[in-house]
Amino acid sequence: PVGTEKTYLDGWTIVVYADAFAALHAADWMTKKGGFEFTPVFARESFVRQALKRVPNDPLYPKQWHLDDSAPFNIGMKGAWDIATGKGINMAIIDDALEIKHEDLTNAYPLESGYHKNFKEDGSPNDPSPMKATENHGTYCGGLAMAAGFNNRGVLGVAPEARAMGLRFVGGATADDAAQVALGWEPEGIFTHVSSNSWGPSDDGKSDGRVSSLQMAGLQKGATQNRGGLGTVFAISCGNGRDSGDDASYDAFSGSRFGIAVAAVERAGKQSSYSESGMSVAIAAFGGEFQPLNVMWSTNVSGDEAFKNKADNFPTTEAPINYTDTANGTSSAAPQVSGAAALLLEVNPKLGYRDVKEILMRTAKQDGLEGNDGFKKNGGGFNFSHAFGAGLLNVADALEMAKNWVNLDLLQSTAYTFVGPNEIPDGGAPLIMDLNFKEAADKLRVEHVELTVNIKHKNRGDLQFIIQSPSGFQAVALPRKPDDNADFTDYMFTSP
Repeated sequence: PVGTEKTYLDGWTIVVYADAFAALHAADWMTKKGGFEFTPVFARESFVRQALKRVPNDPLYPKQWHLDDSAPFNIGMKGAWDIATGKGINMAIIDDALEIKHEDLTNAYPLESGYHKNFKEDGSPNDPSPMKATENHGTYCGGLAMAAGFNNRGVLGVAPEARAMGLRFVGGATADDAAQVALGWEPEGIFTHVSSNSWGPSDDGKSDGRVSSLQMAGLQKGATQNRGGLGTVFAISCGNGRDSGDDASYDAFSGSRFGIAVAAVERAGKQSSYSESGMSVAIAAFGGEFQPLNVMWSTNVSGDEAFKNKADNFPTTEAPINYTDTANGTSSAAPQVSGAAALLLEVNPKLGYRDVKEILMRTAKQDGLEGNDGFKKNGGGFNFSHAFGAGLLNVADALEMAKNWVNLDLLQSTAYTFVGPNEIPDGGAPLIMDLNFKEAADKLRVEHVELTVNIKHKNRGDLQFIIQSPSGFQAVALPRKPDDNADFTDYMFTSP
């Protein structure tokens, strides 16, 4: 032997030999001599005990580039499904329809549950399913949010085990009270954790973007009373009217502080060509573009007619029957945020709607994003862009933050009024109104500023509104040149 080593085994010593042949010779000698107890010391291969990595087996998943965590720009799905899948979370899909019997939406509640609603005049009152093949918007949005996963079928959603409730509402003649019911939806005996909304007022750049007081009452009720007071989390697309000169600041629905306004990014990290900027934009997710490699894959209305419609309208389509590769828009971005909210609420069911919004914004990614507005830090410590809000959705980091999150304090509000009349200067000079919030600021942490204006002006499209904080950060509602209407009456703008 060439040496010995102590061991932690009583009475045992490691004897070291020059090589394997010398060790074998010694073993042979000890065996023949007798009276020795020995055992070889082997070199054993050890393996890292890595946490479970749940790999999707859905055949169209490789086409879903928006879920690819290896891409330069991604929404941070790496490892997310090992932590949460949306199990136990209920999501309302408010849209033109939702095909609840689709082969890949098997986690939708059955029709007999009574958890669905049809607000349109055609069809059964409790069935949200499409009445025609062209009512496919809600089915593809629903698939992006919560298509069933790990089932060897089709695609998967961000929250592949969330349960869906379909509310057939958009695209038909529906009364204002229907909007109130849809947004406040919470069937007896269950919670509505999340509501996905890929719809809103016109994006033509000249409509005033208002919604009815009943609709806003439903939104407020859902956010403040549902889920035992913790509130439904509303993800709302911020609008596709950028090419029409529209600005999300003028959208009363997505701009409400009770929702999360979602902008769109294309796969190379640029602001999608249609995605509106605005002071109320909270976060961004993927919406893609119009070209084949930049569109989204999701579920489509089932059957030959829908498949033919898709092929006729999009000759480059490669998606099989019952699926689509033609989805885009802020309509596609909002469901991803809905799915992310479902994952967060599975991890921490005690989060309020404000907590979910803040976690998503605090963990969003800004690096490399290109839009018509760069990121600037505000007084609350958030990096903010009018194009992307706080940045690109980052699911993995949001889940980690959610685990030990301490809920925000109860919401408080304070109001100040500035009364004119004041003439608006011509030639671009600003009309400045200073409001002193010092007393409130000493007591409150400001989450939002709601600015309500009454202005008489013959061409309101010439006007721009800026809310500037003491830190110097500016929330801006740009002028909308196509808007040749007059006056703003009780018109509210909401800061991020």
